[in-house]
Amino acid sequence: MSEIRIGTTLGVGAGGPSGWAETQPVGDVNRVWYSCAMDSDGSVLLAGTYGRLYLSTNGGTSWAETDAVDVVSKNRQACACDSDGSVLLAGFYGGRLYLSTNGGTSWAETRPAGNADGFWIGCAMSANGSVLLAGVYVGSLYLSTNGGTSWAATQPGYGSWGACAVNADGSVLLAGNRTRLYLSANGGASWVETQPVGNVDKNWQTCAVNADGSVLLAGTSERLYVSTNSGSSWVEVRPTGDVNRFWGACAVNADGSVLLAGNTSATGRLYLSTNGGTSWAEQIPAGPNDRTWYALACDSDGSVLLAGNGVRLYRYAGGIAASTAPSFFVSRDGKGILLAVRDNAAPQFSVSRDTDGIMLGALR
Repeated sequence: MSEIRIGTTLGVGAGGPSGWAETQPVGDVNRVWYSCAMDSDGSVLLAGTYGRLYLSTNGGTSWAETDAVDVVSKNRQACACDSDGSVLLAGFYGGRLYLSTNGGTSWAETRPAGNADGFWIGCAMSANGSVLLAGVYVGSLYLSTNGGTSWAATQPGYGSWGACAVNADGSVLLAGNRTRLYLSANGGASWVETQPVGNVDKNWQTCAVNADGSVLLAGTSERLYVSTNSGSSWVEVRPTGDVNRFWGACAVNADGSVLLAGNTSATGRLYLSTNGGTSWAEQIPAGPNDRTWYALACDSDGSVLLAGNGVRLYRYAGGIAASTAPSFFVSRDGKGILLAVRDNAAPQFSVSRDTDGIMLGALR
């Protein structure tokens, strides 16, 4: 008998996955976590607060402060990480932009010409760390295509560029300012406005792009939108009952199936979708009742999540909860056809052939 394994059904319950745990640098509590990033498998985590930038190389088990020399009392407003955690980028509000090419062991200033002490509020990078995108508050959007060796202002021009995203190979760039959302499909050579129908002059706060640039997620000071066709069209995605929220952070996994979004309203919420935005479940990590979510990140398959709010940093790992949907199989032998249903917590689907016939089944 030969057997072909097809896959495992994954889903999320109405309450979202359990398993969020606080991941806090020793002694550093009650911090406002403004930024975070992670590598492709969630082993390297980078997170910034006011006054400190922290790095974990063991998935959040332990943390160490990692900072450029003589950088103190600065708000670590933006950070990014490549796929293996070797290239790190950090922007300081009212300071400089710094790059590490050795996993945080050392840092060097990487400065667009003439732009010192900028208010860096957004940054992103490609999977290999060669394409870097960084934006300032009331200024230009900057692009480097050589790993930070040189930078150039990239159109669409002047604004407050807090929303920045880059896909895996650096060909698709997404950036938002206080009025418009822009997309480049050629690595920054040219930009076009990509706007939900009728939704102009919006305050774009956050955005994310999946690996191939087909799934885009973007939030304004009121609405959350998703595009599944590389920005050709957009639809509003609204967690039940949550309207007119200030969406301050979002993240997307590699294939665009897992979306994470948080708002920073007075009664802010954190939401997770495991079906590309079709439905959402609120995530409520245990701890202080501060729900202003400023920083979000996820790994490539969406099984490791990182979330920072006004007082705590949280990590979720272990995969999305298995679906409890019943499994079906059809078996054919010389006596006829049998249709059966069996309840499995996590069915695997297989196709088997033997001398008696063909069976299509779902097995544990």
